[in-house]
Amino acid sequence: MPEDQNEKTCYKIQVTEVCSLLLIISPGMIAALIAEMRRSSTREMLVPADEILPPGYAEYLKRVLAANEYSENVYDMAVEQFRRLEVEQSLCFDRVNVTGKKKTQFALEAGETFYKLVRNEKSRFRYVFYDEKKKASVLLGYLYIY
Repeated sequence: MPEDQNEKTCYKIQVTEVCSLLLIISPGMIAALIAEMRRSSTREMLVPADEILPPGYAEYLKRVLAANEYSENVYDMAVEQFRRLEVEQSLCFDRVNVTGKKKTQFALEAGETFYKLVRNEKSRFRYVFYDEKKKASVLLGYLYIY
C-alpha cells in the first residue's frame, strides 16, 4: 500500500442484510471482481464464474447445501449477495444476474460510484463483515487473486 494511505483511508465494502443461509462471497471473490473491473473499459461486464470463484468452491458449497437439505442454488445466492454489496454505503452494482447454460457467468453493471473508485488505481478497499458479536476486516489489496 502506498505510504500516503493507511487502513483508515481504505473504502469499506460490505454485504448488507444477508438473507441467505450462509455468506457465499468472500474477500477473495471481491478482490477478483475489482481486478476484473479495473481491466474493463465500461461499467458493464460479463465475467465467467470460474474467474471469480476459487477452484472447487461452487462444488463444495453445493455439497454443504445438499448435506443440510437446502435447495438454494449457489450462483443465485452469490447474485443476491453481490446485489447487497456496498461501498461506503452505496450499492456497488446497479445490476447483477447469472447467465449461461454451458458456462456460468455473472452479468454485472457497476454503480457509478463504485466504478469510479475502482478505476482509480490508488483506491484501496477493505472488506468488512459483522455478525452479532464480532467484526472481521480484510484489506483486499493484499489478497491472492485466483
